[in-house]
Formats: sequence, C-alpha cells, structure tokens
Amino acid sequence: MESTLLFNLEIKDWAVLIATLLGPILAVQAQKAVETFRVKRARKIKLFGTLMATRAGRIAPEHVRALNMIDLVFYGEQTLGIHRRSSKEQNILDGWKEYLDHLNN
Repeated sequence: MESTLLFNLEIKDWAVLIATLLGPILAVQAQKAVETFRVKRARKIKLFGTLMATRAGRIAPEHVRALNMIDLVFYGEQTLGIHRRSSKEQNILDGWKEYLDHLNN
C-alpha cells in the first residue's frame, strides 16, 4: 500500500499535526462558551431571586432596580449584527411589557 505523501508526511501525520494545533484552541473556545452560558444563567437567577425576595415591597429600590434590569438580562444575543432572542426570553419580555403597561394605568 502506498500512502499519500506531502512534504514527506503521510495523511495520518497531518491529522496528528492538525489535531495537536487545533485541540487547545477548540478547548479554550468551548470553555469560553460554557462560561458565557453560566454567566447569563447566573444573571437570570439573581434577577429572579431579587424580584421574589422584594415582591412584597414594590417600591423597594432593589425591586425597582431588578424590574429595570429585565430588559437587559433577557435581551438575547447579538452576533455579527444579527439579534437573536429565544422564545422563552421573548415570552418574559412580553409579560414584562404587559406588567409595565398595567402599572402605568
């Protein structure tokens, strides 16, 4: 069996070389994606906790601050100028707008 050579390296050697170079890069990118997910989830949980803890005091500064953060925390993602929002995030924002309209009446 004759194997393909390029720069005196066989295909399996090229595969090992590419895996060696790309492995750490892809691992760092995966870790960044996991960390981004964790941060976004932690923000949402903190916001929910604040709203639930201060729901009895509707004019408490922490409650008002948490209500004002809803638009920011559930904004969604913007990648390459394209704005994306999940249906759950959209439902939360719709409910927030409805609640805000009710408060203003």
